[in-house]
Amino acid sequence: MTHVRGLFAIALGLGLAACGGNDEVFVDGGGDAGNEDAPTDAEIDAPTMGTVTLTVRGMGNPVQGLNVVWNDPTGAVQTQETTDVAGMASETIMVGSSVSIFVTVNGGITSQLITITFLAIEPGDNLVWDFDGPPPVTATTATITLPGAQSGAATYTVSAGCTEVTDITNPTTPITLTIPTACLGTDQTFDIVAKALDGSGAEVGYDTASDVAVTGGATTVPALDAWQTTYGALTYTLTNPPIDATGVGVENHFRLDGVHFEGPGAGGGFAGGMATIRSGYWNGGIVDRLQYAIFIGRTTGSPAVAAGASVLIGGRMNTPAAITHDLSTLLPKIDSASMGAAGGRVQLTWAPTGSFATADGALMLATWTETSERHQAFIMAPPDVASPLTMPVVPDALMQYRPGASPTFQPPTLIFAEGDYIAGYDIFRRVGWGIFGDNATDGLPPNGGLLRATLGGQLPGN
Repeated sequence: MTHVRGLFAIALGLGLAACGGNDEVFVDGGGDAGNEDAPTDAEIDAPTMGTVTLTVRGMGNPVQGLNVVWNDPTGAVQTQETTDVAGMASETIMVGSSVSIFVTVNGGITSQLITITFLAIEPGDNLVWDFDGPPPVTATTATITLPGAQSGAATYTVSAGCTEVTDITNPTTPITLTIPTACLGTDQTFDIVAKALDGSGAEVGYDTASDVAVTGGATTVPALDAWQTTYGALTYTLTNPPIDATGVGVENHFRLDGVHFEGPGAGGGFAGGMATIRSGYWNGGIVDRLQYAIFIGRTTGSPAVAAGASVLIGGRMNTPAAITHDLSTLLPKIDSASMGAAGGRVQLTWAPTGSFATADGALMLATWTETSERHQAFIMAPPDVASPLTMPVVPDALMQYRPGASPTFQPPTLIFAEGDYIAGYDIFRRVGWGIFGDNATDGLPPNGGLLRATLGGQLPGN
């Protein structure tokens, strides 16, 4: 099972199968949105014909032998090839063409057939798809002893940021963490955050150990001193909500010495045209940067059901006590979404309540099953993509990736997004699903930023 972890409040379990026998991979699908180079003048004034290069990697290494199909702007097949020893494929294309990667993983009783498609590509594009990152490099091993039982706690977690142990039920047994180098901060030390959670997963206590030195071999972290239950002030104020807003939830994402930690969540409702959500920082001055994801539930359809969501993903360079957002600037919602097939081609249909002209692009996930196969299509599309969207032709040589005679379709997942740090679809299609990384805020630049998104169809995790 593959996961794009931390994408919105509900984990986005996308089930992308691994290559080369590794059956857990994490979709990256692009570069770092916050560090993506701005397009050059040549890219902005791209020619109508030119070369596009595609690179596919897994575990940080090139993946050879994957089928790649280039389609012209009409969706017709232009050429088919396979990735070379460098994991690369290239073709001379017209503006508005597309390219797809095809992957099959056989395992267990169900085969997984995966299609990854970049729509509306342009000459000069250098597209990258990462199935997962390089394997972690161990810096040290840490042994952590919790401060004992905490009132109201059902389970406990211990985290070093990029690695953690969850669902701990005995708080007196020492926990061992293998600390990768990615968990080390800018000063090459690491931090430990322990959390006590009640039966619903809400935080009822926390404790921290800061700037733990890496001494080589096994590093024993002294027992954490005592559970804390007070927090530094952090309040979210949301004004001018849409009339169909059903509630709001907040994910706090804290950076400790630059390393990502999941902070306490919070939620509430709207009253009198606004919502005030009180949360908090862990005390001790250990948090150096705030990042957050705000989810606004929306009713959709007729009769109205709570099935849509608007999302704000933001970041600050420091730790402000108050965050305010005017929700009148949310992207339009998507009232409905469905999936089918037209002439052996996947077709997605949706009903937006307005224009996505200000967005940077769309991410779409189409899923269906047939006989003993599970199909998934990951799609990157421009913001002006029209409904219905009929996907490019899959050649006869790869007909197993087409919907067959009796597919069972799920509602698609649709995400339209606009970031003040993303320069339109020229950047969006190169970043792809990597906009969200391993958690909802990974794509934010270090100096902050704001991304607005609309979720429609089948919500992530369902």
